[in-house]
Formats: sequence, C-alpha cells, structure tokens
Amino acid sequence: EKHFGMKFSPDFQYLCQKKFYDMNWDEGSSILHSLKVGQKIGYLPLNEFPRTEEDRKLPYQEYIKKLQAISDTEIERLKVIASKYKIKAYAQVPISRDNLANGIDEGSLLARFVVGKEWWTPPIEPILPPSEVISGHAINLTNYNGNSFRLANSWGVNWADKGTAYFIFDNYSPTEVWSVWFDEIPKEIE
Repeated sequence: EKHFGMKFSPDFQYLCQKKFYDMNWDEGSSILHSLKVGQKIGYLPLNEFPRTEEDRKLPYQEYIKKLQAISDTEIERLKVIASKYKIKAYAQVPISRDNLANGIDEGSLLARFVVGKEWWTPPIEPILPPSEVISGHAINLTNYNGNSFRLANSWGVNWADKGTAYFIFDNYSPTEVWSVWFDEIPKEIE
C-alpha cells in the first residue's frame, strides 16, 4: 500500500499462498510464502477481490472451502492484474532495534510476532507479549520514534488505533523480519 498508493487484497494473497505453496491447504501462512507470491505473482488491488464482513466471520475450514471454490480460470485472470504490482526482491533482516529502525527508513518491513488473546482484546496499545501463545501473525512495521515501533495490521480500521498499534522493542520483539524492495535493489542484496 505504501509503495503503490493503494490497498491490496489480503485474501487473494492468502489464496495464492495456500494454492501454490501449501498444497494440502492445512498450513498457516508465512511471510516467506507471501513474499514469493509478491515476487512471482504480484499483489491484487483490493477492489478486484474484496473481503466481506461475512468472510471474516466464517470458521477457518469454511473460509478455505470458499477459496478452494474459486476456479483456476478466475485465478489466472486475477494473476494477470496482480502482475502489475510485484516486488523486486526481499531479504531477511537480523532482529535488532537498529536494524529495524534502518529498515523502516529504507522502505517496507514485514514482521512476524507470536500472538495471544492480547491482540484481540482491548486495550491493545501498546501491544504486549502474549501470556499464552495462540499463533503467529505477520504485520507491516511502519514507523519508529526512538522508543517504540508502529505497526499496521491487515485486520481493518476497527482494530486498535485505525488498524495500527505500537510495541516497545525491549518488551516484545518479532520472531522474524523481512525487508522488501519494489524498485531498485541495493547492490548488497543483488
């Protein structure tokens, strides 16, 4: 969104991850698979594959059945549109406060956190480490103010502060972080 100036469909991204990298449709998604989709297929504008409120309420297996019902012909049509919005390269970032701050200055960072009920239960600002880990979740790191990092979540504007929240690195850090390039690839990455 930040690079192209538009919102993209997390559901199409998830569909491609499941269809092309999780052949059994039973794994959670991963940042690496998301980046592979972004580089090989691209990102689909949100208006081409909108997510509905009803979709958000579906149990996981029903949601997967809905994705599986999308025809190969329709997926190929959507892939043509998505091919206009690809990433050039990605690389894993060693996790430290300085690396994350520098990565945000240079562009886009995707980070995975272990999450618990705290992510769904107000108050969620700042986000705290889970008392009980439920799963992992990928988000975008968007800002660093010298003390805390701001993150943007794909759950919509009703989550936290209009879809964003912050975490303090010393209290809660991601388990993996990836840097993404859309245009020029740094020489050290080439």
